[in-house]
This record gives sequence, structure tokens and C-alpha cells, in this order.
Amino acid sequence: TAALRLACALVRFWYLRGHYREGREWLDWALAAPSDAPAQLRAKALSGSGMLAHLQCEYPAAVRRLEGALRIYRELGDRRGVAGVLQSLGSVAREQSRYARARELHEESLGEFEALGDRRGVAGTRSQLGFVAWLQGDFTEATAECTQALTVFTELGDVESVAGELLSLGVIALYRGEYATAAQQLEHSRDLAAEVGFREGVAWALHELGLLALRQGGPGAGSLLRQALEIHRDLGDRWRLASVLDDLASAALAARPSRPEQAARLLGAAQQVRDTIGT
Repeated sequence: TAALRLACALVRFWYLRGHYREGREWLDWALAAPSDAPAQLRAKALSGSGMLAHLQCEYPAAVRRLEGALRIYRELGDRRGVAGVLQSLGSVAREQSRYARARELHEESLGEFEALGDRRGVAGTRSQLGFVAWLQGDFTEATAECTQALTVFTELGDVESVAGELLSLGVIALYRGEYATAAQQLEHSRDLAAEVGFREGVAWALHELGLLALRQGGPGAGSLLRQALEIHRDLGDRWRLASVLDDLASAALAARPSRPEQAARLLGAAQQVRDTIGT
């Protein structure tokens, strides 16, 4: 029980610093050990392990753990626990490109958080709905959801989440061709993420800044993308790594249009990653 409590207390640290595998190993070890730990604590450990498995793109393992946590929370009548796990399951569905299912799960989570009057939970779920919307190209809805979330996270002083919303809004601006706005928001996001040691946020901001440089035809795109690739590879986030490989292929083709071989190899590597993780 003491091991479970300690491991659960470290989940946020492991997430921010990118120690996904280490965190899962400790949580799963503590869950497997004989214990009379309270059901609430076991559910929290399962939820944490599932979230870290999702970040490693090990989706079947993530779903097993998250659904185990969901069953316990529902048996206990813990609506906040249910809402949090539904949000994580929605994130898994999103990365598998099951956008309709992701939206259903996030909307169910949103209803629970709203019933609880949990502002942070509501903002977090609106952030995820915005994420699904911009992946589907619905930039109007995405902007509305992410802006609402940004307002709440700013009021709460949640720097990590503010960095995430600025990143989403920067990506939306990038795809709309509003490059000056995109640069401002993505650079701010990167700086805030670095300030709190949020490595995933730093890597993703570097990726999008690299894509921005590529679209503007300026120098530095390849360097930014390679930096992002190194961090995502170190973290083990293969879903995002595949996207960086796509954009590195674009950069290679832009630099040497008469020699497409390197771009082809990078696209092949990206496809192999997606085949491996099933997305």
C-alpha cells in the first residue's frame, strides 16, 4: 500500500519529465504486489499506468488499465475519477483516429465535470475537444474550445496547461496561414513548457515551429524538426514522432527536389511507426 501511494504521488512528475516507462514499471510492480490497498488507490494507480501507456502509444495496454480503473471508480460512485478516466480513454481514441468515439468520451467526461462544478476538469476536457476539432480541420470549434480552456488555465495559474492551449491555438493559426500569430503563440508555448520542465510540450512546440519555418521557406526548419524528433524519440512518443518524420521528409524534398530518396525513406519510416502502433 505504501508503494502504491508513493508511485501514485509521482505520476505527474513522471509525466512532466517524460519518464513514462519508469513510471509504468513502478506502478505495475506495486499493483502486482499482494496488498490490502483501498480500491480508490488501486484505481488511481491503474489510471496513472494507463495514461503513461497511452503516452508510449501502447494503446491496448492503456485501454486495459484505464477500463480497469473506470470499473472501480464506477463501483465506488467516484464521479471525478470516472470523468478523468473517460478523458484519458478519449485521448487514446483520438490517437487511433477514432474521432467520433473520442468526441463521445470527452463529452461524457465534460458532463461529469460540469455536474461536479470542477472548473479545471471542464477546461481540460474542452482542451481535448478542441484538439479533436483541429485534427478534423474544424478550426472554428477548435479555437472556441481552446480559448475557453486557456482563459480558465490562466486564471488558475496552470502553466503547463497554458502552454498546451497556446500550442493548439498556434497550430490552428499555422493551418489558417496566420503565420505571425502562429509564431508568437508557438514560441510562447515553447518557453512556458521549458520553464516548468514539460518535455513533451517543448518537443511539440519545436515540431510546429519547424513546420512553420518549412511553410515560410525560411532556414532552420530541419534543425527545429530534428530537435523535436530527438526529444520525442527519447520520450517514446511514437505517435508524434511519426508526424515529425513526415515533416522532415517535406524538408528533405524542399532542400533537394531532384533527389527524393531521403524523403521517401523518411515517409517509409513514418508509416512503419504507424503500422507498429496501430494508428
